[in-house]
Amino acid sequence: LLQDTVLLKSDGWPTYHLAAVVDDHLMEISHIMRSDEWLPSAPLGVLLYAAFGWEPPVWAHLPVILNPNGKGKMSKRHAVAPDGSSVPVHLRDYIADGYLPEAMFNFLSNIGWSIDG
Repeated sequence: LLQDTVLLKSDGWPTYHLAAVVDDHLMEISHIMRSDEWLPSAPLGVLLYAAFGWEPPVWAHLPVILNPNGKGKMSKRHAVAPDGSSVPVHLRDYIADGYLPEAMFNFLSNIGWSIDG
């Protein structure tokens, strides 16, 4: 069930959801990977793309990735390893470092999965 959603704030600025859809469309983003905490807002994105008459991207919702120290979520803003060095958080960084796209797909596909026994 979708509720009425505010798309423009009282100051005239767009909310995150509207801005993200417009930005992603204008940047021709074809695939969006977000943590599964954003899953409840996915239908709003689908509806906004349809309302604009735009082809929607492919969405993937993944388990939250924790910082290397295990405390808190990995973040673009706070991507720091325990030794103080920066941690790559963009797929392009890993590919530039020589990781194969297939290896990254496998890694991201298996986050949060385990085989017990």
